[in-house]
Amino acid sequence: MFNELGIDVVDSKTSARKRKAKQDKKEKKLKAGLEGKIDDSVRLYLREMGRVPLLSREGEVSLAKKIENGHRHTRRAIFSTYLIFQLMVDLICEVKERKVKMEEVVNVNTEGRLPLWKQRELTIELSNTLEQLNTIRNEIEKLFTKLHKTRRSDERHQQILDEIEIERSEALHILERVDFNTIQMDKFVEKAKEIAREMVRFRRRINRSLKKVNMSSKDLTSWCRLLKSGEITGKKLFKETGIEKGQLLTAHSQVVSNRRNLRALERSA
Repeated sequence: MFNELGIDVVDSKTSARKRKAKQDKKEKKLKAGLEGKIDDSVRLYLREMGRVPLLSREGEVSLAKKIENGHRHTRRAIFSTYLIFQLMVDLICEVKERKVKMEEVVNVNTEGRLPLWKQRELTIELSNTLEQLNTIRNEIEKLFTKLHKTRRSDERHQQILDEIEIERSEALHILERVDFNTIQMDKFVEKAKEIAREMVRFRRRINRSLKKVNMSSKDLTSWCRLLKSGEITGKKLFKETGIEKGQLLTAHSQVVSNRRNLRALERSA
């Protein structure tokens, strides 16, 4: 009767259960989000300690060291990405030029407003760090320029890659002295994830293009070379492979383009 009059009938018990389930779901989602944001070693240590009851003092020290080592490995992995390295250098430069506040970038270990003397001290430290990092960045850019002029098969190509790795390692040691705060580290992590997602996207595009013509990358390149040199015709290609000339050339163009983009990302990583 109530339904006929346009009045919704609600079971109060059922409604209460639904509200409670919805609230529980929100709380779980919020908790997961907060846990995912934990980057500080102290908070991470306290969280882990809550899961491992009645540890001895030696056990606590051992656990703390493991957590700190894990924290350090995470930072090193992020810092070693060349694109992230460039972002960090630019960020330090913005702090030096006072475009960004010091306390928005690094941990300053002070309550409230950052004292003027502390600002000066940190500015001097960051200026020295920036000078070292800029020198390394310029050297890496020069090496990349040389790298692009060599073939992968050349012995010099690998030598340049080794030199780049040495410069990156030096930059890594310097960056580890900069105590970036959790907010900035989260941003760097997100950027690193974005790079990884882009790399996966390019690889998938390459695989899709190869799948369309049912060929390996090597075979696709070989057939395309034969077509362009005039050694075979489109008619013969179709007879041999069942693939139209236009379809093959399109697939090859897509593979080359996506591979070029992928290599550019791999160099930045």
